[in-house]
Amino acid sequence: MATGSLSSVPKRLRMVEDFSCTCCLEQNLTESADIYCEQCLRFYCKKCVILHGQLFTKHMICGREDIKKWPVSKAVEDFLRKCEVHEDETLTQFCHDHRQLCCSACVGTIHSQCSKVTPINELTNTQPTDLQGLLVELETVLGEIKNLHISQEASVQSLQRTYNEHREVMMEQMCCNLNTYIDECDNNSVGISGGNEQYLKEEMCRNVVSIVNEFNNITAKELNEIKDEVKSIKGSVTSSIHKCTSLHNDLSQFHEIVEKIGDHKELCLIASIKCKHTVKTLFTTTSVFRPTR
Repeated sequence: MATGSLSSVPKRLRMVEDFSCTCCLEQNLTESADIYCEQCLRFYCKKCVILHGQLFTKHMICGREDIKKWPVSKAVEDFLRKCEVHEDETLTQFCHDHRQLCCSACVGTIHSQCSKVTPINELTNTQPTDLQGLLVELETVLGEIKNLHISQEASVQSLQRTYNEHREVMMEQMCCNLNTYIDECDNNSVGISGGNEQYLKEEMCRNVVSIVNEFNNITAKELNEIKDEVKSIKGSVTSSIHKCTSLHNDLSQFHEIVEKIGDHKELCLIASIKCKHTVKTLFTTTSVFRPTR
């Protein structure tokens, strides 16, 4: 196994950035690799490969133009083999009952009563991987997630617009009621003076207060209820958007890894199973998607 690693690998699923020079890593330095030596099984940056070329003139090397010939990096392999339940453990088994990859700790606990658990290395010749088909499916699902994301964001904006429009209508209605009443009072006050005028003013004030109170007690309450409902729906849709974004990142990660692992049968199998599990999670997260197979 080559000793190259990735220059940056965040905690969860993330984009595989690059291979690092093996010699530089041994000096606690991080430098992007430009060459892989098939005899040494090591990666070299532009600086370190000069000395390598002087010492081993007959070694076969591959540049980035032949990156498909480079081996799977240790970081990618560690990522694929890492158990998601027991993060310090390596995936070694496959449970046929649950169709799940598992580590030795999983076998001893979660899958202790399962009828058939098989070492992964015994499945490489019996379990189909079809990485090319998997890539096509991933690309399709990624496109669907993107469309769903756009649709959900549009729904949130539409809900907010609907609430704002309804609020404006209610406010306009209250203002209209007040203006209508004030106009009526003006018409009725023609020719009235003295004590009757004072009484009319007091009556007008009472009615204005009544109209405002009615708005506060009924219309404002209705608006608050609608606002709470909109807030709840927005929260639900936003949560769904976040799930879709997370799954999109996960699947994008797998898409890139599947393109990199080449003919490594065991890693191909692990990647295939993990991808299908992630896609299944997507199908159970939202009813918008339906499995095509």
